Amino acid sequence: MYNSKTLGRHGIKFGGRDSRRDMELILTDADIGSVQLKTVDVSIPYNNRPLSFDFSQICGEPIYQPRKLRFEFAMTAPNARMWQDKYHNVCEWLMRQPRSDLYFDVIRDYHFTARCDSVSIGQMYNDHTGRFTATFTANPLMISEDYADTPWDLFNFSDDCMNKGSIVATHGQEIQFYSYADRDIIPRLSVRSLNGHGGVIGYIVLNGERISSIERIDERWFQKDDFIVHPGNNTLLIRGVFTQLAVDLTEEVL
Repeated sequence: MYNSKTLGRHGIKFGGRDSRRDMELILTDADIGSVQLKTVDVSIPYNNRPLSFDFSQICGEPIYQPRKLRFEFAMTAPNARMWQDKYHNVCEWLMRQPRSDLYFDVIRDYHFTARCDSVSIGQMYNDHTGRFTATFTANPLMISEDYADTPWDLFNFSDDCMNKGSIVATHGQEIQFYSYADRDIIPRLSVRSLNGHGGVIGYIVLNGERISSIERIDERWFQKDDFIVHPGNNTLLIRGVFTQLAVDLTEEVL
């Protein structure tokens, strides 16, 4: 899929480590797969004709299979014992990570969310030089590092992504922000006070409409059904002394 000479200058970042800089691995092959539709086709009972219903679009939108990623690395060491120790460290790095952000630096400004499924030795040239393959299962869509400078487009297999951004509102300050989404978003929220233990926001006006107050005991993210961000311009005003409201805007491009 990629030129091996080009790949040798690149790598992946996963779980806080860089395959090239931290693990001294040479990337020799890569396959980031593609997005595939998921069908849930169920036959209709008590019907003589071969009728069926596709439940995959019951909510009005298609759903997609997880994406498979594969990366092949070459690794060398001074002797066989050191090669095995190095390989053990690589397996521990990849296999012990929970689902995490994975950066393939050939693709700039986007990343995957993935977990490592397997690490397997492919070919040994001698007892201290060989190749191995790491396979991952990722979410179907790539994720953008920041907002695009154009509105969201239709689903595209080569550059599907998620628009992402965040704002922080404080007492008495009217915030104006823009959503590039083509639909309403119910974002994640977090209430932060000076002591770091949540807080109370009793007065919230979003797009000219007053919505119910918020009281939280900690800073954990949550969603509020009546906190709805519309496409285009939005305005937010809160009143909560010594309290901030963080808004995390994330939505898939479809």
